Amino acid sequence: MSIDQNVSYSKAKKIGEYYLIFLLIFIPGVVSAGRLLGIGADYGGYIELFTYTGLERDSVEPAYRFLRWLNDFLFDSHVAPIYFISVITALSLKIHAFKSLSSHWNIVLFLYFLSFFFVHEYTQIRAAVAIGIFLCSIKDIDENRPTRFFVKMLIATLFHYSAMIMLFCWIYTRMARSIKFYVVVTLSGVVFSIFFTEFASTLTKYIYMLQDLIGLNKSGGESDFMSPWNLKYATLLSLFLLASTLIKKEDSLNFTLYKIFSFGLCCYYYLLPLQLPVISVRFAEFYSVVYIILMVNMAYNKDYCTVKKGYLLLFMSLGVTVLYGYAAMKTITII
Repeated sequence: MSIDQNVSYSKAKKIGEYYLIFLLIFIPGVVSAGRLLGIGADYGGYIELFTYTGLERDSVEPAYRFLRWLNDFLFDSHVAPIYFISVITALSLKIHAFKSLSSHWNIVLFLYFLSFFFVHEYTQIRAAVAIGIFLCSIKDIDENRPTRFFVKMLIATLFHYSAMIMLFCWIYTRMARSIKFYVVVTLSGVVFSIFFTEFASTLTKYIYMLQDLIGLNKSGGESDFMSPWNLKYATLLSLFLLASTLIKKEDSLNFTLYKIFSFGLCCYYYLLPLQLPVISVRFAEFYSVVYIILMVNMAYNKDYCTVKKGYLLLFMSLGVTVLYGYAAMKTITII
């Protein structure tokens, strides 16, 4: 093959990749904006935030105040354009991040669409953009570029206030270079959540019994208490422990992903006893998404796995991802 033919082939391949990426961003944007998989959770809340019928039009992050103003001016306050713009922005950021963090970004994206897409781009569109910005900051964590990281943290906070906890993620990834440290801290969170959540649930049972006896209205119910045995996070914990047996500290980028994965699990388990379900799950989903990148990277790296073990690791990751996606769709009432 001549040089000219090689150049033409390279250009055609690049154009084909750009076209594929365009479709992978545009089609999910239409699906989410059109609610083609069902209304889902949070949609009513977004109508209140982004339309004239809303009662709390100022209770939204600065970036969305501007987007809402622009939407009011151009589209007569219809909520679909905000969904579409948010989804294409979030997916553009995430694809950029996946390409910079993994040489097999297409596999990462495929697994992402099977799981976190339903929680982020289909439901929590503000957090979806903030998470995309966070994923683009992982290289800054790995290469110790604090200025770039904190600038991105501030930008992410403009889209969702939960991004402020990125500060603690930065600190957590610098606390130790020991794999054992992150295993112990994560498992301690599991034990902590089991003990205190069960204790709080038992205590609340008696409080509600007392309220019934004296005729007071209950402020909640026993079912309000989230369980540390949540299947989604139990499976993620199992993958984390598996990764702990394979990860190498010398592999800087993947070790950084591993530490972020640990931080996401800690957000869930350590916040459970506070019984703040939205916050604990939101923070956990913000950071646990990196498990997909980490698992794909290890599966295709001969330093971690043989070919057979790599396929086994991918199969396990696929199983966990499908389970997570199914649980997510059930939670947000898509299925």
